[in-house]
Amino acid sequence: MSHMEWRFLTGRPTLPRLADDFRTLLASIVSSLLAPMRERVELVDFYTAIAPGILLFEAPVHTPGHLALLAASR
Repeated sequence: MSHMEWRFLTGRPTLPRLADDFRTLLASIVSSLLAPMRERVELVDFYTAIAPGILLFEAPVHTPGHLALLAASR
């Protein structure tokens, strides 16, 4: 997960375009599931190679800092 996405999700975003009940659900999921996993989540910067031919890059569609994966071979 990118540093930016972690900060966004754990920083209690206001998300004004979401319905109140969905916003409450999202906050509950982040606090009960994501936060306790922090020790097991590796935060990365954009354009990080995680293995030969596999690159993580910024794809901010769903959330700021959302990542996509590019796999390349010879």
